[in-house]
Amino acid sequence: MVYKKKLPLAVLISMATMLLMHLILPINLRSDQESEDPATANQKRAVTIMDIEACPADGLLLPEDTPYWSERIEQYQKFTDIKFVGKKPYTDVCCAPDNFTMKTFGYVQPPLYTEKSKNPCWYDGKRLRCVPYFFIIGATKSGTNDIMHRIQAHPDVATDTRREVHWFSRLRTLGAELRWYSSVFNPVAKTINAEIRDSGSSKKVFGEASLGYLSDVHVWPHFTGNQGCYEPRISIPNHIRYLIPNAKIIISLREPIDRLFSVYLYSAAARERLKDPSNQKFHDHVIRAVPAYKECFRRLPVRACVYNRTLSKLHPIDVISSAYAPFVEDWLRVFPREQVYVVKFEDYSKDMAGTTKDIYEFLELPPLSDYDFQKMKEMPVVPQNVYYKVSPIQNRTVKVLRELYTPFNNRLAKMLVATFSGLSGTAQRLSGDESTQAFSVYGANMCSCLLLFPHLCQPTGTDVDYTKPTRIKLEFVGEGFLHANCCGRPNATAYKPVDPPEYISNSKTPCWYNSTGKLNCIPYFFMVGVFKCGTTDLFRRITRHPEVLMGLKEIHWFTKMRRFGPEYQWQWYLDQFAPLSAQIDKELKAKGKSDLVIGEGSVSYFSDSHMWPDIHGNEFCAEPRLTVASHVHHLNPNAKIILSLRNPTSRLYSKYLFTAKSSELFKNPSPQQFHQYVGRSVRMYSKCMETMSVRACAYNHTLARRTKLMLHEGMYSVFLEDWFRIFPRNQIYIVRMEDYSPNIPGELAKIYDFLELKPLSSQELQEIANMSIVNTGKNYDVGPMNNKSYWMLNQFYRPFNERLARLLKDEKWTWKKD
Repeated sequence: MVYKKKLPLAVLISMATMLLMHLILPINLRSDQESEDPATANQKRAVTIMDIEACPADGLLLPEDTPYWSERIEQYQKFTDIKFVGKKPYTDVCCAPDNFTMKTFGYVQPPLYTEKSKNPCWYDGKRLRCVPYFFIIGATKSGTNDIMHRIQAHPDVATDTRREVHWFSRLRTLGAELRWYSSVFNPVAKTINAEIRDSGSSKKVFGEASLGYLSDVHVWPHFTGNQGCYEPRISIPNHIRYLIPNAKIIISLREPIDRLFSVYLYSAAARERLKDPSNQKFHDHVIRAVPAYKECFRRLPVRACVYNRTLSKLHPIDVISSAYAPFVEDWLRVFPREQVYVVKFEDYSKDMAGTTKDIYEFLELPPLSDYDFQKMKEMPVVPQNVYYKVSPIQNRTVKVLRELYTPFNNRLAKMLVATFSGLSGTAQRLSGDESTQAFSVYGANMCSCLLLFPHLCQPTGTDVDYTKPTRIKLEFVGEGFLHANCCGRPNATAYKPVDPPEYISNSKTPCWYNSTGKLNCIPYFFMVGVFKCGTTDLFRRITRHPEVLMGLKEIHWFTKMRRFGPEYQWQWYLDQFAPLSAQIDKELKAKGKSDLVIGEGSVSYFSDSHMWPDIHGNEFCAEPRLTVASHVHHLNPNAKIILSLRNPTSRLYSKYLFTAKSSELFKNPSPQQFHQYVGRSVRMYSKCMETMSVRACAYNHTLARRTKLMLHEGMYSVFLEDWFRIFPRNQIYIVRMEDYSPNIPGELAKIYDFLELKPLSSQELQEIANMSIVNTGKNYDVGPMNNKSYWMLNQFYRPFNERLARLLKDEKWTWKKD
């Protein structure tokens, strides 16, 4: 059982403060810009394409003794040795105007760190405060979520590692001081302090992942020492190293064109300027942004252009963020080379476990035991975000971007080969077999499917127009794949089907004897759904048949429990049925055969949208090739499947009220609140189905989680088709709740016959039917749903209901007469 742990009040306050400051920051910056006088802005030397006049005669903007500072694009392609400067500025002071008034922020003086902790910590009175031991600084959409997830699998790394704090890049400018920054990590500090008290020292470390730190172009004018500069003398790496001199820096880089397109599709879901994305609109954005930077490169040094705030805001996509070389160079000038680890995303996606092992070594963490390493290796990939389904990048777009990025890629490759030639592991492999380019640039075939491109991996033939009557053709595939292969590589850590043992022939329930002589059994039948369709009551009545052992409800092994660790794998599943297996074994020994059967009722099996990305064979897919049905059929090809359905509109309202009473997901439920969630959910799913296949939206875990109502659970036809493709139709029995409720004895007789159990007399059936109804009356009584909600849901579910009726060849499944 999983217990929810309440967060401490201090943590909640810190999180609320972070959210508030993140919301306030853009407003503050925008307000400053709108109220700023143009003359004052010019005095502050804010760089624009049109404002490139020389510095006043009394000062030099670009000191001549620092050649890399003033490199033009034609010189930039020639690799220059990186001059390590540590915490110092890159150059002499720039020529700030006398009347410069912008508030600036200097270095934060480092506290006296205690030697009792490997992580940088210090005592503030009796309280221990800590700052990160390592930083993951970017780049966005380069697998950083998964990298952090696997780093946290090490027992010496605290799981409270924070993401997107942005203290060095944003929150300091709002007045958040070091005391606030350290308070973000208070839960970890308490853990470290407890270890120090118990053992005298602590090896526990933690990190921060703020992806804006690598290529931030907005905060540097606010740093003391950058006044009047076209480009920063002091940037974020200077401030981090001054505060935490021994900090470890992890940078993940991905092929720049791939990454930019991925960021574009990811940002389209949240930014109005990027709504309704397409490869044509992406091309339009690119051909506007690239010439602007080329013009800047013609008139200003490269570094002045890539750090230009105004230029970066002119266009909705930040093309310069994929020009990694200038930003990586700045970090290598400040941090010793042994404190910077660069991951090539393409290498990481091929060998996640091996790369993570290299990172552990870089972080000076002790090697994992074989058990812990295997556990880390088997970790599922971090769930992917919602993407729009659009066509691949146009060739002409690739050509424009390739021309922009080539000098930067060339410099990066030479720089990293020279920088990391003495290191082993992924850092050295970053340059690959190429001597002139750090990354290969994709041409016409952009379906690379490198972990974060599910929108390019749609299986063919799954786009069904649910608004039109179509003839349904279902191909029976058994335990095989439902659709053609996606264009991704198999993942060795994904969950594979359990190979069936050799079942004994004298037991109706699938059973076998293990090597120790113990009888193991698995379910003969499965009740797979749907939630709030009377499944608890129906399952209870089925198990009242004398040949049905008291089965187990809501085990969820195929959809949930397998993900919770080694202790919840195959043997754990068998252990759940051990007492029932013992009863069958007893009957076998007494009679020589057994007609007793075992059942399982887990309502998540029918419409699971969570587990399928972790199933072997579904790697890099936008919708599953294999589902729970595939794994159940592989293990027990003769399994009987029972499914209970109900009018999807009334079912959703019933689930909403039930959930509101059993959890805090919906507080103060009411028809009005339900209507708000309905409107939001219908809009989100309708929008998804405009750009992706119906099946991809129905199986989309992120979309289901964000809408909260789990609208997809009522798209019965989508999921039933998948079960029909796996199981023969004579092995699936579908109960209509509206028929079951008024005629329980009749429906039970049909189900017992379907399960091939001995018939019961009318009196026995009536006794079971007279049992009290369970799991009802547990909902809030707030009155019926609004008519608007009812109409909206009926309209949404209508095409799914009509397809279900065609699938089952009975109009009653449209629920039009109920």
